[in-house]
Amino acid sequence: MQLKLDEVAKRYGLETRGVVHVGANEGQEIDAYLEAGFSRFKMFEPLHGPFAKLTENVKAREHLAAFELFQVALGSSPDRANMFVASNGGASSSLLKPIAGKRSMKNIDFDAKETVEVQTLDRYIDRDNDFNFLVLDTQGFEKEVLLGSKETIGTFDAVICEINRDITYHASATITDIDRIMAGYGFTRMETHWVGRGWGDGVYIRDALVPEDAEQIETDSKKPRSRIKKVLYRLLRRS
Repeated sequence: MQLKLDEVAKRYGLETRGVVHVGANEGQEIDAYLEAGFSRFKMFEPLHGPFAKLTENVKAREHLAAFELFQVALGSSPDRANMFVASNGGASSSLLKPIAGKRSMKNIDFDAKETVEVQTLDRYIDRDNDFNFLVLDTQGFEKEVLLGSKETIGTFDAVICEINRDITYHASATITDIDRIMAGYGFTRMETHWVGRGWGDGVYIRDALVPEDAEQIETDSKKPRSRIKKVLYRLLRRS
């Protein structure tokens, strides 16, 4: 995630109290969260290797904030499942099977699997929740995480969710899927920030907190390829 959450908070008049991060990997965003003013954290990372490094990173900063770490994946219901482990430090790992041949995955291998526990977010959040930002970075599994948070997602002010316009994992959520679920929970996608050619971050704000004069924002660091370029890339891959 490359968004500055303090700037997001300022645009909608939100406080930066606590953040729940699902798919935290090694905790690369912790310093940015601290700079944004967050003082409480719940962080979820199911893979053994990244979780160990996350724990180390938190120990170096636990004098700065309150941290709760959970070595568990989140989904729509409790389960145990195999996660496809990515060779890039686990950052692209997913409970969904990667689609072979995707250009965005050309330098990433998924040769290993790890069995992980799956729980719902509702198990870890109560109705008196004081964590007001939710960040989802679960490589296409965001839909399942959201379906497992139906009882408590309304306690958040903002949800930052990875969105996709190119499907890189089998059965992964589309941006339309996420929009529909979030609208049902009373949230509107106010910001769309495309980071890569096929993926980016969507900022969903609880409808009751959207200022009357707020306008939807969209930025794109990489415009989608033209139809001609798409044909050329297909030909190059075949050659």
